[in-house]
Amino acid sequence: MFTEIQPKARPLPGLAAGTWATVFIALMLMTSHVEGATAEPSLRLPTTVPPVIGAWFPQEREMVADGYREYLDAAIAHAPFTLLTTTMRCPNRQMVEPAVHDWLKQAVIYAKQGGLGVALEFDPRHSIPTFKQRYPDELQERLWLTEIDLGGSDTVATQVTYSNNHGDAIAGVDATGMRLERVYSYVRTGSAAIDAGSVQDITATCTPGQATRNTLALTVPSAGGRKACVIVRVTFDYPSVFGPHLIAFEAETMRQYADVPLAGAMKDEWGFPAAHDGNPTKNGYWFSRHQAEAYAKLSGGRELVRDSLLMWLGEAGREAERQAAVNQVMELHRARCSEIEQAFYRTTKEVFGATAFVGTHDTVFPYPDAREFE
Repeated sequence: MFTEIQPKARPLPGLAAGTWATVFIALMLMTSHVEGATAEPSLRLPTTVPPVIGAWFPQEREMVADGYREYLDAAIAHAPFTLLTTTMRCPNRQMVEPAVHDWLKQAVIYAKQGGLGVALEFDPRHSIPTFKQRYPDELQERLWLTEIDLGGSDTVATQVTYSNNHGDAIAGVDATGMRLERVYSYVRTGSAAIDAGSVQDITATCTPGQATRNTLALTVPSAGGRKACVIVRVTFDYPSVFGPHLIAFEAETMRQYADVPLAGAMKDEWGFPAAHDGNPTKNGYWFSRHQAEAYAKLSGGRELVRDSLLMWLGEAGREAERQAAVNQVMELHRARCSEIEQAFYRTTKEVFGATAFVGTHDTVFPYPDAREFE
């Protein structure tokens, strides 16, 4: 909630209060003379200056005939806004649905008649079921790393649980499945880092057990004095940031709205699924087959799964490699998200015109603090 602060009126330096009042009245009379004594004051600035932006989040209860009028009538009558960044908040509806298109079109026309432009959000998160149906192998994944001790009896039974909650106002993102990706056995050095020469891939000797959407049971052969890192692959109902059809899907959705008189387009918090604690244990790494391929190309053939262990726990004598891996992952994220944003900008101008507004409502990541790990 915003609180309006009323500044205290005070005269300009060198002018007494009475003199300032006289100047103010004179200016008002001059303005009235120029604009006409009977001119009605306007709430809005002219279109020749940057827009005054308000936010509109249509809810499910508004998605009925003329349901947009309550909010828009209030904004038209009482707010100085000239542009509304508009993001649908209806999790059971999709932007690609003809009925949603038609409702938004009528709302945009109504807003425009009242002097308000609308910049509509176009984001695949608003159409996840359709994206998933078309591209089931282009969903966002994550590597989740868990360390276990291999001492004890002949085998070690463990259960890996994915407990990180994700989501934002558009898409609540929970794990939908887990599967074993890799298991590495190793010895810790005196400095607590991994002895690089001791790392062994023991995945083939491990036996996965029952799996749910966020748990995986596993049996691992014991080995005195050694530990193991179990790496599971978590899947989400969320478009993969590195999915090769992501940009085209978004552009197709925007072109579906080419007949709507929009003032522009915007994005709301796009990126990897928001995990607001920043994963303080640093044991989760965004992943997909396409991201792994991009990482291998950038790093000269390195493997993202293997390097996730290096990045998480570190290995004695490989500090420079670890730093390089971290930097390459972060650079990969930056470059891909920049590619998506640039494509979004170009498509907006192509579909809605050279003067169309393009903007973001960026409130989640990246922040320049511990959470930028995500």
